[in-house]
Amino acid sequence: MATRSTLENNQADNLLFGEPEAQERLQYALEDMYYLLSRDYPLKASLTLAGNRYQLVKRQQQALQGMSCSANELSLRKNKEVSPTKLKGQTILLDGFNVLIILETALSGGFVFEGLDGCYRDISSVHGSYRTVQTTEDALIIIGKTLQQLQLQKVIWVFDAPVSNSGKLKGTCYEIAEKHHFPWEILLENAPDKYLIENSGLICSSDAWVLDECKTWFNLGAYLIKGLPETKILSFNKRLKQETLNKNKRIIDLVEHLQNKYGATNIVINDHWEGDLEAIGLTDKTGKYLVYISTFNLDYYHYFLSLENPPADNESPYSPAGDYDYITLEELESIVARHLKL
Repeated sequence: MATRSTLENNQADNLLFGEPEAQERLQYALEDMYYLLSRDYPLKASLTLAGNRYQLVKRQQQALQGMSCSANELSLRKNKEVSPTKLKGQTILLDGFNVLIILETALSGGFVFEGLDGCYRDISSVHGSYRTVQTTEDALIIIGKTLQQLQLQKVIWVFDAPVSNSGKLKGTCYEIAEKHHFPWEILLENAPDKYLIENSGLICSSDAWVLDECKTWFNLGAYLIKGLPETKILSFNKRLKQETLNKNKRIIDLVEHLQNKYGATNIVINDHWEGDLEAIGLTDKTGKYLVYISTFNLDYYHYFLSLENPPADNESPYSPAGDYDYITLEELESIVARHLKL
């Protein structure tokens, strides 16, 4: 029976993912994957094509697959993602091994890979057997304290019952929960992915199938790992966003900041200025309220902002609601949040 791959930071992975030349090949391969998958090419065939073109070995292809998705999958997942501010008082279900192992990997100094959907994944795996590592208890405590700070009412861990040592891990989780007063329930399920989807509740997972089929989800892995020091994160998202969104870096960074803080479902790109690299349009999730943001002819610290309300008549799609020139990011964020009713 296969066992979980080691989390040790070895020289091979440093060469496969740490060298600039290897990273460049992975970056180009990811761009090809996004192109192919967005045009409905099968995943396996796309991975083979990109892997062969850029001479990627198996572990690099595993990382590439975890980072990849189509434009439709990206939109579907982002539209169901819940922001941290919406978690208070809720019950959340954790895809147990999925959530735990990615944090173990990050704490152990292994590489983690940011997918186009914003989820962090690794290339460790569980095939019928699991064993704890030196960072397991630390990872469980970090998860527990983070969810406690987010004021979740209840946390339900769902582990794979057929995986060996899952029963022992269940006991460890209950011991930690009792010691730290975490509101945890631990379940062992024969088909945890199916259980998470059919439950129709708020879930945490980076499993692609679960994300596509679930009702709502919270990106716990990214929330946790972004706060860790000296983590080996490999991400090519900003370059790809710049190419697909066709905006300058300031606009892309601003949109990413707003969507990360308020949720992609509440900050929706509705761009009527596609040819303008220094401007973008955003709406609330209903599409009724719009903000136009520009950096044209302004220094790095200031923006122009124009607000539009729903139309007062049938002659125009929006009605003016005020303009703000030479405002700071903090001022912009406050006005946008108020106008889009966030």
